[in-house]
Amino acid sequence: FGAGGRESIDTSTWIKCKSSEVIDVMLSVEPVPFNKGFFAVDLTFYFRVNFSAYATQVSTPINVRGLAFHSKKVILYGSEGSVKTFCSGGSLPASDLPTACVKAVDPIVLGSRIVDCVPAYSEPLGAIPDVVNRAFDDDMRNIIIDASEKTVLVTLGLFTIVTLQRDVQIMIPAYDYVL
Repeated sequence: FGAGGRESIDTSTWIKCKSSEVIDVMLSVEPVPFNKGFFAVDLTFYFRVNFSAYATQVSTPINVRGLAFHSKKVILYGSEGSVKTFCSGGSLPASDLPTACVKAVDPIVLGSRIVDCVPAYSEPLGAIPDVVNRAFDDDMRNIIIDASEKTVLVTLGLFTIVTLQRDVQIMIPAYDYVL
């Protein structure tokens, strides 16, 4: 949460999550040792979540935007890319890693609640990418979570498709058109 959002959450007794959206996904690909052709894809999803924060059950809600994130790892088979590439002007070493892609729809909110302190199982936020930071009014990189402050826990339902892509050569026979 930004500075104003943090104050609103700390004085709230309950919240209602209005919407959420995927801002960005950071991907990295690494080969899996001792399993030729398998690759580990690390994904970090960044979400913008919109809440209505209520000081009491009959008070006027305050709209608050927050940042949520989730990291996951998948292992996929991406075939073996053990080919040599030669180009005019000499041979160039080519990267042997496939390209990872993820398709994601905006998540649906399954649940949200305020807790009095940061849960022991929560992950540290780490470095926030610039594209994620630009999606908010406040600078989210300077937010420090104190263990004594209230925290919002959000459960999101997310549908994703993760793929590995690799350039391949294919030969297609061509035949003349005959009447």
